[in-house]
Amino acid sequence: MEKNFKIRPYKEEDRVHVKILWEKCNLLFPGNDPDTDIDLKMSFQPNLFFIGEISSKIIASMMVGYDGHRGWINYLGVHPSFQKSGYGTAMVHKAIEILRELNCPKINIQVRKTNLGVINFYKNLGFKEHEVISMQLKL
Repeated sequence: MEKNFKIRPYKEEDRVHVKILWEKCNLLFPGNDPDTDIDLKMSFQPNLFFIGEISSKIIASMMVGYDGHRGWINYLGVHPSFQKSGYGTAMVHKAIEILRELNCPKINIQVRKTNLGVINFYKNLGFKEHEVISMQLKL
């Protein structure tokens, strides 16, 4: 991992680069508009939207949330050229640090069942699979 890697809060001028990153990381999903997702995050806990960068180049992103019961990590992505180099782990450790400061007792994530590489990434960080079904209701 590069010494000059830093994690900082999201800024509006990052938007275009973040959307490109999400596309390269296959984080975009039909029915989810990235601009809407960014706008929603910026309207709720905007201080929990993080960017990972090297020499001012955005290589990672992560949205963290806390609802008073559990923490969440969303849109964690590391540019494919920088994956498997510790940047994703550093981002997760940042989320853990921030959520601990908020007295959050646990973190949940959602990963598509077919994304085995990401599932293994989280398992290697100590996340365990829960016997739950994730459900949603579109509003």
